[in-house]
Amino acid sequence: MAKTNNKQAIREEVSRFLETNITAVVATINDEAPNNSIVYYTSDQNNNIYFETPETTNKCQNLRKTPLTALVIAGADYLISAQIKGHAVELSGDEKKQVRKELLQKRLDFQVKKWPPHDLMEFKNKNMSTKKVTFKIVPCELLFFNLGERSYPTSLSSTSGHIIINKNDNKE
Repeated sequence: MAKTNNKQAIREEVSRFLETNITAVVATINDEAPNNSIVYYTSDQNNNIYFETPETTNKCQNLRKTPLTALVIAGADYLISAQIKGHAVELSGDEKKQVRKELLQKRLDFQVKKWPPHDLMEFKNKNMSTKKVTFKIVPCELLFFNLGERSYPTSLSSTSGHIIINKNDNKE
């Protein structure tokens, strides 16, 4: 019973941490080598991560072929990071529209002044229209590290948390 409560407490702490950051490093794999790239993201209460990318990018092609991925989100102020392993799901329809709105709002909330290169190119070349793909990363493993002397606000402790997420854990 205590293990379940601890698992839920870690998930809640990771969720709060994810809300306070906007960039993640996404790792994908192709036939030859791993690929890393930085994305703007948003998240939900189940620690799912959402981001969009043009369909011509390596990360998009890699995730379509092999949906296994890993992400790292690091907080600069507190020496805290979340590492997430999961499966990518390509979104469509109303869910995609809603996530795109949330991504834009988060970028505005964080006062992002540097936009991804593909967005800047579309501004510059008004005739360039790149189809964007929106991914949802469903976590199967969370690693939460707090390496600072002080705890993250409302942190469980200054130690790390590690949980494996079962398929049924995200069901409501």
